[in-house]
Amino acid sequence: MSVILLTPAKSRSRSLWKPFPWKRAARLWPFALTLALGWAGGFLHGSYRGADRAISVEEAPVLPVEQIATAASVPPAAARTPAPSRPAPTPSVPEPIPVSSKVASAAVPPRPPAAALAKTAPSPEPAKLPSHIRVSSQPEKAEVYAAEKFLGLTPLDLPDVPAGNYTFRVEKERHTRKLVEARVKAGASVELDVELQYDPEPRTGKPFTSGHGIRMQWIPWLQGWAAAVELPQSAYEAVAHENPSEHKEPGLPVTNVTWAKAMTFCDLLTIAERGLGFLPEGYAYALPSDDEWSRLAKDTPLTQAVTSLRAPREAPAPVGSLAANALGLHDVRGNVWEWCRDSYTAEVHRRQVTENATGDPSRINQRYKVLRGGSWNRTSESNLGLGFRLAADGNSHSDYETGFRVILVKADLP
Repeated sequence: MSVILLTPAKSRSRSLWKPFPWKRAARLWPFALTLALGWAGGFLHGSYRGADRAISVEEAPVLPVEQIATAASVPPAAARTPAPSRPAPTPSVPEPIPVSSKVASAAVPPRPPAAALAKTAPSPEPAKLPSHIRVSSQPEKAEVYAAEKFLGLTPLDLPDVPAGNYTFRVEKERHTRKLVEARVKAGASVELDVELQYDPEPRTGKPFTSGHGIRMQWIPWLQGWAAAVELPQSAYEAVAHENPSEHKEPGLPVTNVTWAKAMTFCDLLTIAERGLGFLPEGYAYALPSDDEWSRLAKDTPLTQAVTSLRAPREAPAPVGSLAANALGLHDVRGNVWEWCRDSYTAEVHRRQVTENATGDPSRINQRYKVLRGGSWNRTSESNLGLGFRLAADGNSHSDYETGFRVILVKADLP
């Protein structure tokens, strides 16, 4: 069916309607079609996006009821029951905006070569830089301690120590000890120069050498010192101004000394050492008791004794000839008999029997004093045993086998 559209005429003289100009409209139909399709597509797309937004709102995760109620100041019962939560869609990442090569080269500097990187490597953190400490003293060869740990003798270098605060104790025999402190910064060097004052008084807990050359070992359970060797002739002659020994030689032990003379010598040595400043306050030299001698000689093997057990000898050996025992004492067994300050009492005799040694009960008397250790001239293992005691007259007994050893203890002796 054909359709005829009528349009008003321009002139009254002509007919009021005329046919529609299809030829002219035909030239415009592509444009009109484009507009129509665009309008239709936009309508449909908007409907779809609207539906998508509706679904997103409906499926969005909902906070727990308590949180919603708190945020909105509404009691939890009034809050809406949330729908099951689903994972939110992954947000789209915008594509990077392209940058021209000129802009990129200007914004990012070129990477330097590996050699340049090695030269320009950052220096270590200040706290990790090693520091150096040097401890010196006057006089030298002083001992350096840190927290009771022995570090060495001065001059002492301590390289590569971390930064921090340090305290050192510097001490030397016959000198006052000193505490020095150092605050060391990272990468710095610190020199500590300590001047020690002369002070000959012995320090408890440390060995020392007396003013007459007697090496004294600290014995913890004795809370005092014991001579490392039997008294040499040189020390005896320097104090007593005589030498009764049969085999005279400065390094040999003194012999031919009675118990009474040995006790007198201890008193003279105490006075002489105090005058030299080598005596701690309240201490005195003495002979060891029978029990003290037993503890000093404990566990000392016979192989560390100078005797004639396997081969006869003509004289004693120089003091300190054989190895020391665990306490640092030489010749506790053998070489010469050693006087003890005790008399040969019933208690001493009982100890001798208990230690499987033969005793002489007829000599239980204050007149008889105790000799221990055996001598260089003895060939019997029974006489050389640790438990054996020889009871001898303290005022008259003296021979080429008899000497003594001194100890330094508190003066309140019985």
